[in-house]
Amino acid sequence: MSPVLVATKGRTEYAVRCPSCGNWHRHASMGEKKAPCGTAYNVAPRRGRRP
Repeated sequence: MSPVLVATKGRTEYAVRCPSCGNWHRHASMGEKKAPCGTAYNVAPRRGRRP
């Protein structure tokens, strides 16, 4: 899942749209995550364009 950066007052968070419920979930770091709805997914940086 490619995250969207969210700048809060104290830190940077990563928001991703859940493939299961369709809601936005925010996480403090990247990697394997489990959403509040119970879905497990990997939050990873976006890949660049392919030539």
